[in-house]
Amino acid sequence: MSGDRIVFRSTSKDLQVENGEFATITSVSDDKLTVKTDSGKEIGFNPQEVSFKHGYASTVYKAQGAFN
Repeated sequence: MSGDRIVFRSTSKDLQVENGEFATITSVSDDKLTVKTDSGKEIGFNPQEVSFKHGYASTVYKAQGAFN
């Protein structure tokens, strides 16, 4: 849904995104998500071809592991 946060689960040279990079969904269609990354890039991709997950809880979890 537009406005949802996602986090990429793998690096994609084609999309120029890194594993763990966060983005906000700006538009959704049948075969394409358009997102704006936290670094300001706007990219579109087929969600069936790119590994990502919702990014709301990931921030807290990743921060907990950073201090170990």
